[in-house]
Amino acid sequence: MNSSRYIRLPGRGWTWSGPSRVWLGDDHVLLVRSRIFYENYRRLFFNDIQGVTVRRTDIGKMWNGLWALFALMLTLLSLAFETVGMIVMLSLAAPFFIAFIVNIALGPTCTFHIRTAVQTERVPAINRVAAAKTFIDRIEPLIAAAQGSPPGEELTAQVAATQNEAANAPPVLGP
Repeated sequence: MNSSRYIRLPGRGWTWSGPSRVWLGDDHVLLVRSRIFYENYRRLFFNDIQGVTVRRTDIGKMWNGLWALFALMLTLLSLAFETVGMIVMLSLAAPFFIAFIVNIALGPTCTFHIRTAVQTERVPAINRVAAAKTFIDRIEPLIAAAQGSPPGEELTAQVAATQNEAANAPPVLGP
C-alpha cells in the first residue's frame, strides 16, 4: 500500500467550477482545482516562488449582509403569524442566522496569490486571512531552506543600492 507523500495544507475554497485544495509536497506546493469531470494540477516549486500576496476582500461582509437580511426578513415575517406559522418562519430563518454566525466566526476573507518568475497564480483554496497566515507560516521556512536566505548584511546592501538607484533616476514627466 502506497502512502501519500503529500500533506494537506490549510484552506479549502470553491470557484464557480468546483473545489480547490492545496497540498505540500517534498519540494513544491501542489494546487489542485477540481472541475466536474477532471482535475487540474499546478506545481509551484519552492525554488521558483518569489512572493506571496494576501489582499483582504469585502466578500465576507457582503455574505454577512445577505445572511442577516434574509434572517431578519423571515424573523419579522414570523411576527405576522400565530404559533405554528411563527415556528415555521423562525425555522426558515434559523439556517440564515447560523450561516451569518459561521461566516463571522471564520474571520475576514482574502485573495491569495503566489508569484513566480513566470506567473502569478491565484490560490482559491486560501480565502480566509487565518488560513493565509497558517499557510505562510508553514511554507516560509521551506522556501528559505530551498532558496537559501541571504545574510543580513548582503540584504541591507542590496536594499541600499536599490534606494540609491531610485534616488538618482531622472524624473519622469508625463503628459
